[in-house]
Amino acid sequence: MKCTICREEIEPGAIFCGHCGQRLHSKQEPLSQRQPAPLAIVPGQAGRGLIMERPIVHAPLPGPQAASGIEFDLRPGHTGPHNAFVPHHNEMQAKRQYVTRELPEIDLARKELSPSALHLALAEPITGLPRGQHNTFFRSMLIFITIALLISSIGVGAYALIKTRSIGGYRLSRDFSSQNRTQVQGEVSFTDNPQTPGKSNRVTITLKQLNAPADNATYLAWLIDDEAEHITPLGQLMPRGTDFVLQRTLGATNLLSLGNRIQVTQESSKVTVPTGKIVFKADFPPLAFVHLRHLLVHLDETPGQVGLLVGLREQARQLNTQAALLKNRTLPSQAVRCVAQNILNIVEGTRGAHYAALSSRCATMQIAQAGDGFGLVGAGAYIEMSLMHVSLAATQSDSSATIKQHAEQARTTLENIREWASRLDQLAINLAQNPFDQATLQQIRALCDQVLNGNGNKQGGANAAYSYGQLMAQLNS
Repeated sequence: MKCTICREEIEPGAIFCGHCGQRLHSKQEPLSQRQPAPLAIVPGQAGRGLIMERPIVHAPLPGPQAASGIEFDLRPGHTGPHNAFVPHHNEMQAKRQYVTRELPEIDLARKELSPSALHLALAEPITGLPRGQHNTFFRSMLIFITIALLISSIGVGAYALIKTRSIGGYRLSRDFSSQNRTQVQGEVSFTDNPQTPGKSNRVTITLKQLNAPADNATYLAWLIDDEAEHITPLGQLMPRGTDFVLQRTLGATNLLSLGNRIQVTQESSKVTVPTGKIVFKADFPPLAFVHLRHLLVHLDETPGQVGLLVGLREQARQLNTQAALLKNRTLPSQAVRCVAQNILNIVEGTRGAHYAALSSRCATMQIAQAGDGFGLVGAGAYIEMSLMHVSLAATQSDSSATIKQHAEQARTTLENIREWASRLDQLAINLAQNPFDQATLQQIRALCDQVLNGNGNKQGGANAAYSYGQLMAQLNS
């Protein structure tokens, strides 16, 4: 049989290894089942680690030394006899004396054992406090607290960002409480000042279920452009019955070009930017608003870069002007042909098969060139382009129910105008060939009026299509 520590041969039935002094077990239990040697932790010198008590092992030595009665201390690191020469007595074999010995130093910063300490640890299991478990616990608590603080900081920052907004260096209140959203109902609509058609320069704001402002306070409306960081003051809302109303015309500027959000605040002093409590707000849906602006404000491809419905209505008005000339029965045939050519130019545009500049003789009869050349019918003309952007506005992911409702009305109206304009085109060709055909003259005058004003049978013309476009831009909250 061999010692489990030093692997030297030992006598059967021995209690201790005669080579290394290790206490032996009768049945050589596995290490996992052995009981550790008695260990006592006592204070040591500062910086020197732990102090461990281990028993002195008294074992008989072979050879002459056994007869001398000398006991050797067989602890690791001790080679000499214990207490010099101590007589050996049988009863002393059952006694156990304890001495103290310092454990080898341990590098606590790196948590690594020195070679001698590692040898000792392998030779005899050392039990103590589970410092690794304690370190893991405190490390886990530190990580948990750090994550909790980080989440709290992010939440506070997000709340502050939502609560306040800065535009142009000013901090703007954004108090969108559920009470404000559910109690106050508002509508914002855009129309034209009659003196400046096609501009959408008049705004009307109507708020319902809004309490009177606090003492010495007023409700002020603002048009805010978040991207350009620009704020346009719209004025004060005044009580009208149970509502608060504002109607404002802003020169010849298209209001739809000035911002993407309407906001009403309660202000207790005269201010140039909104700083008080927000009582109403409404935003244009960003994706759909792109196409609403193409219809009502601006498109690069059109002459003068006007909105599509703006240009369509203007060309319809020019058709009506030409039709009015045909009411004069005394017009010479050449003048009638000049008017017919103008109608063709307006309807087909410069891409049309029948487009032609007026002859100099037309100018002598006070008939000037008409139309902007973009055309009403055909690919890339006002009607087809308007239909496309009406559809795009209504099918965006952020399109509102209001946009979708009025887009359908605008689409029906545009299709009616396309049909009337196509018929008008053919009649103008016939009139140029036969300028005295009264039936053709009458039909042309009727169709020109329908293209602008509709047929009076709930089928609108260019005016109605333009109004439906403005209704698509209406804000409700």
